[in-house]
Amino acid sequence: MAELRGFDGSAGDWLGFILDTAGDRPLSFRWSDDLARTWTAKQVPITYDWQKLSGGLEVKCLKRDLVLGHAITFSARTQLVTRIEKVEGNTLWLRDAPSKTVAEAVVRHCDADALQGAIDRAIRSRRHVFFPTGYYRLEHGLTVRNAAIRLDSASGVNTILDISDGSGPVFGRYSGREVTLRNFRMLGHTGLADKPGTLQNATGNPFWCCALKGCNAVTITNTERVLCENVHVARMASEAFYCQGSRRTAPDKGPEVYTKSLTFLRCSVTDCAANAFNNNDTSENTSVLYCRIDGAGWHAYEGPGRFIKLIGNYVRNAGPFTVGDMSHRLKDLTELGCGQAIIADNVFEGCDGLNGGISVNHGSTQVTIANNLFINYTREG
Repeated sequence: MAELRGFDGSAGDWLGFILDTAGDRPLSFRWSDDLARTWTAKQVPITYDWQKLSGGLEVKCLKRDLVLGHAITFSARTQLVTRIEKVEGNTLWLRDAPSKTVAEAVVRHCDADALQGAIDRAIRSRRHVFFPTGYYRLEHGLTVRNAAIRLDSASGVNTILDISDGSGPVFGRYSGREVTLRNFRMLGHTGLADKPGTLQNATGNPFWCCALKGCNAVTITNTERVLCENVHVARMASEAFYCQGSRRTAPDKGPEVYTKSLTFLRCSVTDCAANAFNNNDTSENTSVLYCRIDGAGWHAYEGPGRFIKLIGNYVRNAGPFTVGDMSHRLKDLTELGCGQAIIADNVFEGCDGLNGGISVNHGSTQVTIANNLFINYTREG
């Protein structure tokens, strides 16, 4: 679609660019380098030659069939992830050559490869992984695939997994029978103040711009039984805890492995840009129990899952607990339903003016709401 050159980091070390074709007479684009929070320029004619953006970067659109509604998206950054092969005094010999010269480079040790090796070995030998107290810097997320495993640490305060220089989920869980995650603190790179925008293009199709610079705490895809306990996350750009996968299609019919039980117990989500908890599927028996949410740019919980329990939580500075949001009319939804939920014994504090409370949306069936407290929702002046 396009060629790129010249990024020098002068406008920021990590930028997410969007070129959205928004005009066709002549064919032109608007562009943003801050994930559609603002548009730097609009109605820029496409010349099919080099055109300047920001941070020294230039783009040349190739002569393809670009039409109204098409977009070109990419991230650009100054980071180099490599391996130190030799050290001599203050000189480091790197496996990969840097692309630029700077007076004050910062070198940081990354732990993701070593941790991934330990997880892979534990899965092969059917053992668990214990993380000693410490600060672990991740250049990319950790994958737990086809496992029955427990990942635990000595402290939910002093065992820190920091993905602020990386992207993706801190833990990505894919298939497998059972995964337990307990006693971790996780840090991302994007809080509420830097929340990415949501783009609607010229043809009316949406795009969630956090995808260009994403990070989240946990992603779950078809793991049968999951427990997250005493896991505390902050500054995640995408949905902090996210589940998506297969589902039952009839009372006695379903895939061999899909999410049948998903429990979040005594967790917290603080200053995150998107949803705190998200079922983007009809997985079963999702329970958010005794958690604290203080700062979620979208929903505190969202999803059309089956048999949802949202009990005993504290929520402020976030969107609503939203059950439903099912946008399809599939036959199995008529037979099995979705969005069945119990929302009880929660406290919603509205003193910041941003708390959405509870929302029961399209597709929900059999929802019970009981014994919730709504405090400080009255504003003076």
